[in-house]
Amino acid sequence: RSRGLGDVYKRQWLQRTGDRHAIARHDNCQSDTEYPQGFHLANAWGSQALRDQLLDSVIESVAMVNAAGLKAIIDLHLFGGGEIGTMASVMTDDDQFERYLALVRNFGSAIAKQDPEKVAFELMNEPVVDCDAGQKEWPDRLQKLYAAARSSATRLTLVLTGGCYSSAEQLAAVDITAIPDDNVIWTFHAYEPF
Repeated sequence: RSRGLGDVYKRQWLQRTGDRHAIARHDNCQSDTEYPQGFHLANAWGSQALRDQLLDSVIESVAMVNAAGLKAIIDLHLFGGGEIGTMASVMTDDDQFERYLALVRNFGSAIAKQDPEKVAFELMNEPVVDCDAGQKEWPDRLQKLYAAARSSATRLTLVLTGGCYSSAEQLAAVDITAIPDDNVIWTFHAYEPF
């Protein structure tokens, strides 16, 4: 598996933290699945200094993208572990989900001053919920995520999706009229036939 621009960005961010052990672990990784926990937002969120550095780096990156004439989507991904938890724990544990909602509120507050014509905020990438027949947990969680984001990022365009890895079928099952907001982009991910 080749390493791309995201890999360079991860190393640059780790260099900003000054954590030489995390940098060494990063440099010895052979794939995305081996990246050290220290890079993940969930772990950085507990440290004010790391949180400030991470948010500054996100805002700097968005400024670079906007300066190039492009628009940006700030997309939250749940990786393994940390005080926020994994996707599985956030989707099954109410306390973990509440911590994730706090992260969305705090992150939304930090990026709220971004230009809504140039920046959108995706609240969760590929939620792993409602993949089994009869499951209908995502609509309630989506409402809570939306409310958390709107409580702090009142002007930004929000990117929302359906459950089960953001599938088109699960997006079609969402009652979008339950979120009466014209400043929303509804998205789905499709990987077929792969």
